[in-house]
Amino acid sequence: MNKHWKPLAAVAAVISILAAVFGGLYNSLNSARLDVDAKWSQVENVMQRRHDLIPNLTNAVKGSMKHEEKVFSAIADARKAYASASDANGKLAADQKLGEQTSILVNAIHENYPTLSSNQNIKALMT
Repeated sequence: MNKHWKPLAAVAAVISILAAVFGGLYNSLNSARLDVDAKWSQVENVMQRRHDLIPNLTNAVKGSMKHEEKVFSAIADARKAYASASDANGKLAADQKLGEQTSILVNAIHENYPTLSSNQNIKALMT
């Protein structure tokens, strides 16, 4: 009877060893899959945050562009008014308006315009 149990015990031992190896392999693969899912979730979070910030960036750029557009269009309008003025009073008024608008532009440049807070916000959003 002892002879019959030895081969069965050997087969049971081999099956147990194989089950332990495959069980460990399954657990490590499952752990790796969960790790990949967690890392991908982080990537999706970053992409979603970036997607959510794009409207803020476009609105900030639009606001900055509106300010610049106002200054440059006012200068262009003052130049047109000066060019179209026919008498001295009209030229004087147009020149005064042109002077006011260019002083706004010069002050903005003199105050180091690119470092204004709205542009800093735009740079932060772009980053």
